[in-house]
Amino acid sequence: MKGGRYPFAVTVTLAVKDVALSAVPVIFHESSDGSTVELDPLACSWAISLSQYVKFSTVLRSVQTLCRFINFSKLFGDGSPQSVDEQTALIFTYLDYRRAGTENMAAGHPLRPLEWKPVSRNTIRIEFTDLIRFFQFIEETGAGETRALGNKILSLPRAKLSTLAKAQLSSRDMLVHLNKSRSFWEKHRSTSTMQMPSRGRITPTLRTVRPFPPKSEVDLIIEREANPAFRALWLVLAYGGSHRVSEMLNLWQADVLPGEYRSEFFGSYFGDEGSLVLIAHPTDSTYLGDFQNKRKLTREAFMIERYGFRPRSTLPNRHKLYAGFKTKVLSGLHSTADTYWLSKKAAQQFDECADEIRTFHLHNRTSRHHPYFFVNMLARDSHYGTPLKKSRVDAAWKAACKRVGIEPNVRGRNIQGLRHFTKAYAEGLGLSPRLIQVMRGDTNIQSQEDYGISIDALRTALKRDFPQERTNDYSGI
Repeated sequence: MKGGRYPFAVTVTLAVKDVALSAVPVIFHESSDGSTVELDPLACSWAISLSQYVKFSTVLRSVQTLCRFINFSKLFGDGSPQSVDEQTALIFTYLDYRRAGTENMAAGHPLRPLEWKPVSRNTIRIEFTDLIRFFQFIEETGAGETRALGNKILSLPRAKLSTLAKAQLSSRDMLVHLNKSRSFWEKHRSTSTMQMPSRGRITPTLRTVRPFPPKSEVDLIIEREANPAFRALWLVLAYGGSHRVSEMLNLWQADVLPGEYRSEFFGSYFGDEGSLVLIAHPTDSTYLGDFQNKRKLTREAFMIERYGFRPRSTLPNRHKLYAGFKTKVLSGLHSTADTYWLSKKAAQQFDECADEIRTFHLHNRTSRHHPYFFVNMLARDSHYGTPLKKSRVDAAWKAACKRVGIEPNVRGRNIQGLRHFTKAYAEGLGLSPRLIQVMRGDTNIQSQEDYGISIDALRTALKRDFPQERTNDYSGI
């Protein structure tokens, strides 16, 4: 990096001696005089802040976006002072070049060293969000100037603004003093999400019509599955209220309870609702298997104390046992969510499998080693009794499909397809969108719009409403 040559900044992942944080991605860049390499403290603080609420892979991607933007700024600018219009335009210029790529530019072009391949519009949207998060961090924390993003680096000659949006903004510096231009950024974000400006937005497309396995295939896969762990998994994923595989892989043995325990967690129980498969926050929940948690330990603290390792959701996403935990509406004193069975038969079948799984845990005393419910029950090696990995679940699904003559992972015949199936099945039972939102644990009712739209249901409705062709409608034309 010395001497101003590309790259000006690089991303490095550093190990951290912290129970709650094992590693943090940081940015090193050359000093203003090009003589030394410096750690950017503001980017480091931002990465640590992000790590509190998103997984490591998201933090790494965000820091890499910022580092990429810094290098682009260094190559594209000439060091002259900038107005807020110019610095804002630089962001859009960055997005434009990311979309088009730089690998085919002439050898002498200043951006040729980037060697970017063209990226999708979705990638552009994500990177825009990453940059806005960084700017918001500066605004909300009142953080000082980052040397890598100072005026000298963020320079954009007005001659290069011809193809950019001509927003009339104040002349105050946005990147160093973002709090002085808050109104601009509020135009590009809502209360819940950061919005891509219109010039860079993805054209809306119909994404909701996605194939998923029909009920006959789902039931056949479940019926032919001999492994109790996988049979229970297929049952709860298909008929248990649209849970994710990752949520099931974070399930503790103590989380599968008789249905009457719902009154303890949620204040009511209407009887005959099937087993309570409790979705507890893998790090923050204070339910540890009983209600006598006088020390108010979280699951993360308990696991570190009892087992010496952290919950699966906090592991690096490249770790074999990693199982994430996406946003889900949780309630009560223990940060948990219920399971709403859509089929009494499926709930009863799950109970039978759960009994076998519990017996396995008791016989093998697995709780001495880990708390997890779904484990390898039929393995003949060191994996016997260990928590199921996502890769093992994927392999089991493929085997289950082939067992009944279905080609796996084609036309929605995948595990994600079960979430689409569940949503469509719930609609078939007459549940309203609001109730389906509660069942799924979606924070936004629009989250369900991409799930379970059935072409067969559309054809059925058309056949019902238009039983025969009305040939005389076009007479006289």
